[in-house]
Amino acid sequence: MKLLSRYSLLLLIPSILFSPLSLGNPHGHGDRHGPKRKDKVVVVVQAPKHKVGYKRKHMPKGATRIAVKKNNYYFYNGFYYRSIRGEYQVVASPRGARIKALPAGYRRIVIGAIPYFVFEGTFYRYQESTRDYMVVDEPHSNDEVIQVSGQYIAGEVYSQLPEHTEPVKKNGMQYFKYGSLYFLPQVTNGSVVYLAVKFN
Repeated sequence: MKLLSRYSLLLLIPSILFSPLSLGNPHGHGDRHGPKRKDKVVVVVQAPKHKVGYKRKHMPKGATRIAVKKNNYYFYNGFYYRSIRGEYQVVASPRGARIKALPAGYRRIVIGAIPYFVFEGTFYRYQESTRDYMVVDEPHSNDEVIQVSGQYIAGEVYSQLPEHTEPVKKNGMQYFKYGSLYFLPQVTNGSVVYLAVKFN
């Protein structure tokens, strides 16, 4: 998405706040406003590049050794490995593992009003007391639902736009086009979210 289109959201927020959809119009459907909003906001998380079981013969020099509950792991490029039968194998990220710095490319998301950092399918919480990031379980919330990659669906509300969207106007309203879908910005609880709409 173009840089200008992201900054243009700041100019859109006043109009979004007073749009029929942002005010909770129960009749927001059809081509003008899209389908009725669903209760939960969808937070899309990219699927990990390597699945559990991926193997490599040697660990690179930049790997970090981490001990969790007396078990040794090797952390490299966002993945956790264990030495198994002479090879290094990707394993599920161990809950409680701590790292000093997040890998490049992580995302910050908010679930249930709590900030998390996610990279390659692993969720972290920042620990103020130790100034590091700890692996935690996938969060759950009554207001958000986590989706691992997959297809965007008309009628769902998303926390962020997909990559490479195109700003367009339809029926006098600002949308962001992605494939055959159009994303309509809205404000919910002080945050901008995006309703996926498909026009006939």
